[in-house]
Amino acid sequence: MLLVNRMKTIFVVAFPIMVAALCVGQGQVAPERPSKRIVTRTRLVAIFSDLEDQLFKGLQEKNEKAVKSLLGEEFQVWAPTAPGDPVPLEEWQKQSLAEDLKSFHVRQMAARPVDDNAVLVHFVLRKRVDMRGKASVRDYFIVDLWQKNDDKWQLCDRYASPLGAGVSKPAMVGPSGKN
Repeated sequence: MLLVNRMKTIFVVAFPIMVAALCVGQGQVAPERPSKRIVTRTRLVAIFSDLEDQLFKGLQEKNEKAVKSLLGEEFQVWAPTAPGDPVPLEEWQKQSLAEDLKSFHVRQMAARPVDDNAVLVHFVLRKRVDMRGKASVRDYFIVDLWQKNDDKWQLCDRYASPLGAGVSKPAMVGPSGKN
């Protein structure tokens, strides 16, 4: 009987301690590990990253011949601003070479083949331009259409949309269940 009472006492004291220890252990959350997402450059991103770099370096160095060699004869730039007409090659090149491009940075590039001779490339461009002695930093969302002519890639069309503080991300809307 003494042994049974002693066992009951040990059980009554030890059981709540074990339950408490288990609950405390369950309540602890493992520290969150930062996501270490490995971004791998695809073959197309490597190719077009180099071509975009050549284009912007040509503009930075005001090398008209280098810039022109990367542009197709029908090259034009589209923008969301009024009047909505594309800017033709000569006018865009004149404007771009007149800018004092101090630095540029291309990020978030992706490239998708349209077919064997056309690739759609999009990225965010940050460029620093000096205008009348004043530095101006501008960000753009760029979509380029590159076409292969005689085994040489040339930029045919560009869509350039300025990014700014007023631009917001579109809200992700899920299905309402009413449709």
